[in-house]
Amino acid sequence: MIRESVTIAECIELLNSAVEADPSALTALTCLRVCCNQRLAGHPSIQVGFGEGSASGFMQVGLLGILNGLFGADGPEAGPYEGHGPICAVLDQGCIARFEDARKLRTLQPAVAPEQSTSPSQASPEVPDA
Repeated sequence: MIRESVTIAECIELLNSAVEADPSALTALTCLRVCCNQRLAGHPSIQVGFGEGSASGFMQVGLLGILNGLFGADGPEAGPYEGHGPICAVLDQGCIARFEDARKLRTLQPAVAPEQSTSPSQASPEVPDA
C-alpha cells in the first residue's frame, strides 16, 4: 500500500528497522555525502553542509539532509538549532545504533552552536552530518 503521508516517528521507525537489519549498510549510506550545486544548497528545507576541509566552501548533501528536508527545519526560536531537521543518527563506536527525533535529544543535552553546517548532526558530536 502506498501512503500519501508519513510522520517523523514513522520515518524514524523505518530507519531503525533498517539499522536492525544491517547496521553497517545504514552507517555507510548515512555517512555518504555527495557534492551539490548552489541551487540544491539553497533549497529551503533540504539540509546540506560544507565538505571536509573545504577552504573553497563546496557543499555536500546526504541521506539525512534529504529526509529532513521532507519535514522542514527549525526556525529562529530553536536558537543554535535553527535550520536543523528533526531526524538524527545516534552513533555507538562509529556505527549507527539508532535514529531518533533530534528535538527530543536537544532537551537532554546542552546546546552546542553549529559551526559550518545547516545539518542537524552538528548539534551533537555523536550525530553524523546530514
